[in-house]
Amino acid sequence: MRRAAVLLLAAAAAASCAGGPECTKNSDCTFGEHCAAGTCYAECRGNLDCMHGLVCDITFGRCTSADADGGTPPPGDGGNPQTDAPPHPGDGPLPQTDGPPAQSDAAAGTLHYTDSCQHGYECDSNLCLGDIWGGPVNHCLPATCAGNTQCQMGDSCVLAKDPINHNTCLPQDSGRACSAPGECLAWCLTIGASGFCTSDCSSAADCPAEWSCYPVLGSPVCLPPDPSPCADPIDCVVLGVAACIGSAVPGRCLNPCRAQSDCEAGATCQAVANTPAPGTYCLPASLGTGLLGAACNNDPNQCRSGLCLGTFCTEPCGVTHTAAACPHGYGCLPVDNGAGGQTLVCTPAGSGELGAPCANELGCRSALCVSSPGFCSRFCNDNVPCPTGYTCQDMGLSADGIALRVCAP
Repeated sequence: MRRAAVLLLAAAAAASCAGGPECTKNSDCTFGEHCAAGTCYAECRGNLDCMHGLVCDITFGRCTSADADGGTPPPGDGGNPQTDAPPHPGDGPLPQTDGPPAQSDAAAGTLHYTDSCQHGYECDSNLCLGDIWGGPVNHCLPATCAGNTQCQMGDSCVLAKDPINHNTCLPQDSGRACSAPGECLAWCLTIGASGFCTSDCSSAADCPAEWSCYPVLGSPVCLPPDPSPCADPIDCVVLGVAACIGSAVPGRCLNPCRAQSDCEAGATCQAVANTPAPGTYCLPASLGTGLLGAACNNDPNQCRSGLCLGTFCTEPCGVTHTAAACPHGYGCLPVDNGAGGQTLVCTPAGSGELGAPCANELGCRSALCVSSPGFCSRFCNDNVPCPTGYTCQDMGLSADGIALRVCAP
């Protein structure tokens, strides 16, 4: 395959812990900050920023005890951590607000979901997401959502219990390292000594490209592929089940599955008998061992997906929720499929925001650079409205049978 004549990119450095704009309440601040002494402030971005015995509540960007509830501090406490209740298991960090949108003491703003913002009160939902973990810069969140299809690609509909008690669309953070639930938007899943953020799913399409969907403790969550080379099933222990296949050493570790929809694009859910836990597992599309981003030197047989884009292994992706979005640091790009058409695959992205000038796919956070002169855009086939000042327009190109549409002024 070779690149098509479009451009793409993503990944910003996480904001440092520092004081911000003036405030009188938490809803004046963005996700990851709290109002302390009239200033939006984040004293931490992770547990390593806190003193021994304390953990970082990334909802409000402050160090607190491990059993803190992470709620809005009462008036006059100077932003001290709350310790009157344990956290809800699995609850992730929440956008900044001083109550449910219908009860907020701040008048609703005029900006909408995906519009850039600096304060919660600027948005019609009273919710403004900050630049966390190198994710998208400040933008308004929806007041509520009923599922991932109401979110833009790359966002997940997450239940936010305290203090707003409703769902909203937050950027997917699956794959980030973690040690406790409060460090993730949804779940922190630990396997052995390591942990990673993940989220609920109903199928692999809800997960990043290359990930599968499988129940853990009764709840289906997104699972990354195990990159470990294996010579024996015991080398591949994923949540208590193991499988290793391959005609040569090293073989490939596999994730379990219940049905085809649990497996990543190109993989098949098949029975595997010669394992400590016989069952059904996601079998990759090819005999290769390379995961997304691995070197392949134009040889698709070196990739588990069977897709090599020049020098690196890639994965299928999509611009609607019927297919997986690319993981952080990658964008979904149409490329030649070798048969006279176009197909969508993941390619490295950059950091330019919507509307920023760009020269190629390494100029935009979305990894989509269009027009001449080029500007950063995003696909809008997901039916989530474009930001104010942009409309959803035909790109004049189809991939995987989909007429691609982009946000343009």
